Amino acid sequence: MTIALTGHVKIKKALQLSTYPNITTDKEAFEIVEKLIINTINKNFPNNENLVFVSSMAKGADEIFALIAMKMKKKLICCIPHSASWHRSKGAEKYDEILNYENIQIKEIKKDYNKQKFPNGYFARNQAMIDLIDEDGVLLAFHRYDSSGVMDTLRRAKKANKKIIEF
Repeated sequence: MTIALTGHVKIKKALQLSTYPNITTDKEAFEIVEKLIINTINKNFPNNENLVFVSSMAKGADEIFALIAMKMKKKLICCIPHSASWHRSKGAEKYDEILNYENIQIKEIKKDYNKQKFPNGYFARNQAMIDLIDEDGVLLAFHRYDSSGVMDTLRRAKKANKKIIEF
């Protein structure tokens, strides 16, 4: 079963806007979001042996999701807009550590992905993530405010009739 995650880059902002207004550090925010993701996975996939994780490799929630896949020793598919070298400066803080994970598959997504023309590589990447979610799979959404990437990915998942779990 394939699960993908869409979530905010600005995780501290996302948490402060919702139920955690007193967060003061990025480290606190990181730890809270990590627990939220793990709890969501454990609650919805108690027998999680065959999970495959799909991450966009953005900073914030997507990075945390990739690191959780590594901790759980799961297959990780990284959908990276343009190329890994181009995205490195815009990507996760632990980008190189994640890309060196032993059970990783890296997909570099161009804006002409799957014979479609996208305005940019980010939207193409979002579509590629949705396309990777299998019939039993799910899009997990750390959705606390309307940001363009999260909204675009949610819209694409709904259009493709994918199951969505927002937390």
